[in-house]
Amino acid sequence: MADSWDVPPRPWRGDDSDDITYSGVGRVLSQWEELELQLGASYSAFMGQFEDLATMQRYGVPRIFDARLNGLVKIAEEYFARHPDQAREGAFCDLVARVRGFAARRNDVAHGVVQPFTQPGPTPFGNPFTFFLVPPIYGARRSPIGQLGAYAYTRPLLLELALAVGRLRTDIRRFNRRLARGLPP
Repeated sequence: MADSWDVPPRPWRGDDSDDITYSGVGRVLSQWEELELQLGASYSAFMGQFEDLATMQRYGVPRIFDARLNGLVKIAEEYFARHPDQAREGAFCDLVARVRGFAARRNDVAHGVVQPFTQPGPTPFGNPFTFFLVPPIYGARRSPIGQLGAYAYTRPLLLELALAVGRLRTDIRRFNRRLARGLPP
């Protein structure tokens, strides 16, 4: 998966326990929330009030992520109209494209369900199941009847995703600090 936001290929084997899968889910969601904190810092930096808590909270007012990100993009466009800088604007647009890509994977994780599947052959501790994070059955678009769902995550895949989101968070943080100090991107 590396820094790709594509749906990863389905693993052949799931996790040996649901606790292992759930720990991967928690890591991805925690990394995503850290990323959103950095997007709030971006919002405050574009407003000229870098890391001002009240300004950062304004980023979080919309309840839906797309609305929050679109609000940030609007503030950034206003900033770049006043302070033209194609290199910095290009760097910001690249970050936004990456965020949008990983948002789909974050949604997989946030709206997925950990499910047991019968595991062929001998299993550790006699457990006949293997566990995956999969789309819920009520999500017909992601989990059509009679077909495997659009994704199946295991802890190793979830940890890769958490690391990729963490790298993106770090890149946003670096961008914010450079913006706030007036340094090139």
